[in-house]
Amino acid sequence: MNDLSDNYIIELIDISKSFPGVRALQNVSFSLRRGEVHALVGENGAGKSTLLKILSGAISLDYGHIKKNGKEIKISNPIESRRLGISLVYQELQQVPDLSVAQNIFLGREQLHHSGITLDKSRMEAEASSVLARIGISLDVKLPVKFLGIAERQMVEIAKAILVKSDVIAFDEPTSTLSRLETEELFRVIRELRSQGVGIIYVSHRLNEISEIADRITILRDGSVVTSGSVSNFTENEIVKYMVGRDIEKIESALKGQIDGISSKFQKESSADTRSFRKEILRVESLSNDKIRNINFSLFEGEILGIAGLVGAGRTELVRAIYGADPYSGTIYLEGREVSIKSPRYAIKLGIGLIPEDRKGQAVLKIMPVRINLILSSLNLAQKFGIFLSKNRMNKAVIPIIENLQIRCPSLEIPIENLSGGNQQKVIVGRLLLAQSRILIFDEPTRGIDVGAKAEIYRLMKDLIGQGKSIIMVSSDLPEILLMSERILVMRGGQIVKELSRREASEEMIMLAETGGS
Repeated sequence: MNDLSDNYIIELIDISKSFPGVRALQNVSFSLRRGEVHALVGENGAGKSTLLKILSGAISLDYGHIKKNGKEIKISNPIESRRLGISLVYQELQQVPDLSVAQNIFLGREQLHHSGITLDKSRMEAEASSVLARIGISLDVKLPVKFLGIAERQMVEIAKAILVKSDVIAFDEPTSTLSRLETEELFRVIRELRSQGVGIIYVSHRLNEISEIADRITILRDGSVVTSGSVSNFTENEIVKYMVGRDIEKIESALKGQIDGISSKFQKESSADTRSFRKEILRVESLSNDKIRNINFSLFEGEILGIAGLVGAGRTELVRAIYGADPYSGTIYLEGREVSIKSPRYAIKLGIGLIPEDRKGQAVLKIMPVRINLILSSLNLAQKFGIFLSKNRMNKAVIPIIENLQIRCPSLEIPIENLSGGNQQKVIVGRLLLAQSRILIFDEPTRGIDVGAKAEIYRLMKDLIGQGKSIIMVSSDLPEILLMSERILVMRGGQIVKELSRREASEEMIMLAETGGS
């Protein structure tokens, strides 16, 4: 394939964009051919999201030009972007949970009966089924999307894009919560779209996926293009070095050694089960609700306990029950004492903290300052006369946390949404540390976080267990589970079906347990 401009379906030329105090993009050029997958990668804050928002019409550019099929275009709003055949499949899906699959596919483009008053549901359902069939997907189009898994809900978003005849589709971190099998199904659909001439922009922090699905790659750093070319010309390590200037394999190898060393501090040399010599922090017996059944396990001091399983296996539901966010039957013991955890507030009081999977939706107040987000679970530390919040007391409490966790923020006053994903995650951890949490539950701790920030989160977790804290980690990323966990619980159908030590575990063994294979 040659490089003539008229082969490009989309060209972004010398795009620049600034926000108050921040230059997000500087003379960025990016092109996409018809029938190719072009990966866009970079650390959080590198400018990927800003570029996609400009393409989608969510924000305007300051300088530069956009061409579609060789002709200059103006994208002033999302409606204009969709009219031009450009669609985005966001990491946080844009859906109405109580509406059916068909209604979500037609959201904003509803079909009416000739009367012009009532919805023509039969027509919408027939067309929705036809669109899904085009990508080889069979779904009950009458079913509310809230009953679908994440992977199926993504297919609904893809069907939306096909319905409006999009010839450019951008995927923003599409596999962040998908299992390996679900990722393979998504890749099958992306390849089918590519074969039909659709241009795909693919944004992901999972570098192993880039070589598997992409044809070309563009790497951003600090709002500028560092390099671009055929994916076959780059190794994963070379991509990392362009992004962050260091070798992630060496970092992870060093971290693994450090984690092993920290864990061994809480063990005694013995040929017997070393857990018998360690302090049990948490024990769960016969924990059940409408999503989980007969869960039994223990958590020990200075341990990272990994929980693996496919999406829908009950992992998140399990940790929500332990955190008091969902009702449960069964028994929970903390350091041998039976407790009844009926609310997150009581869980925090008991020293249990949760970093949820949906960081932006459930864990942070996006428009509130970093200071407030840090102190939320420990407002008593900032109270004056038992009523008022003292800014000086808040600063005295949060500044040491910011320094210890190396949270990068120019000011305590800026909204937390202005921080990178990795720094937002650190703020949530800092909040739990201020609340004296002894047990920290990380649900998908590195979802949507770049490779550099991921290494920092790993190092932070290592430091926490070194201080004697205990961690439960839910993750869909099997290399992450294997790297970080001392023991691994595998869930399927709301139950624990396998327990593995790090020494005996492998990706293949975990996947077999997840899927019920033999």
